[in-house]
Amino acid sequence: MKLLLSILVFAVLFNLSSSRAQAATLAVNNDCTLAEAIGAVNGAADGSGCVKTGAAYGTDDKINIPTGTITLSADLPALTKAIEITGAGANSTTINTAGNESFRYSSANNNEQDTLDFKISKLKITNAEQYAIFISGARKVEFEGLEITESGEGIRISNSSDVLIEDCYIHNNTTEAVLDDTTAGLAIELSTKASNGEAQAIVRDTRINNNTGARSGALLMSNEWIYGTNDQPLKPYFQLQRVQLLNNQATDQSGLLVIQSGGPLAQNSMELSVDATTVANNTVDVVVPEDAVNASVPILAGFLMTGKLTSDHHFTNVTVANNAAINTSPDDTRRTLAGFYASLAVAGSNMERF
Repeated sequence: MKLLLSILVFAVLFNLSSSRAQAATLAVNNDCTLAEAIGAVNGAADGSGCVKTGAAYGTDDKINIPTGTITLSADLPALTKAIEITGAGANSTTINTAGNESFRYSSANNNEQDTLDFKISKLKITNAEQYAIFISGARKVEFEGLEITESGEGIRISNSSDVLIEDCYIHNNTTEAVLDDTTAGLAIELSTKASNGEAQAIVRDTRINNNTGARSGALLMSNEWIYGTNDQPLKPYFQLQRVQLLNNQATDQSGLLVIQSGGPLAQNSMELSVDATTVANNTVDVVVPEDAVNASVPILAGFLMTGKLTSDHHFTNVTVANNAAINTSPDDTRRTLAGFYASLAVAGSNMERF
């Protein structure tokens, strides 16, 4: 009887483990380039010197990149499958894009639920012409231990519902694009249908310094496409812990920018928590009105919050200092501000412990 019970338990456990998602692991080396490894994951098949280890190709396949510098001679293939890409450390593994496209993903329909997760960690990306990393329409995005430098817009994540940026250094990126969602540094836009009933972005232990563009620093946005599994509007949640935004330069807004836009009335709210964060020495210099990203938003260097922000906002140990904005354009009559500006348009708005 005991033997029969043991066999049954083993069979159940075996079936459960067999039904779990499988994942293959690829190592970038002399026989398997980074581009070939991404192609193997996308196609769920070995090839061109890339031979997987571990389980069969499935979900959350892994690519390991060793110490050294990889210089791209062409665009990397766009990501089409959930993937985890890991280097040996930002001081050890460098991807020099040499002006080519780096890691990027776009879902077929950004406003529909997406089940793909992406994790990129422990590497440095430099010399990307537009984005060092671009992800649009993912479910979960995790970036950890990255250095992003000397590229265009740095990191942009849009139409995604669960984002974590941790222990990253985003600096000395420059873009000349003048668009509403353009940011030299870090841009996160929460949206899409969230299967887990959440829409959140957490940024912690991260430095965003010395970036230059029409907008520069960190842009946190939410738009009208934030819904749960039953098409119920979700309240987005942003959290910053131990974040540094220093010496960013712009022609419109620089520093920390939190913007709520669009959505039904029930969704026009946002929860924001900022702790142990410094926003300092950011500058804006407006010379011509064509440099404006969004004429409805004030020119500002520092910490900007705008939109219909109705939920509580909790600030602890936040420093906003020595930011400067200058508007010498004769045709631009917008408000020009430096420091901290908040637009709390709906009754019941509340801020605590700033």
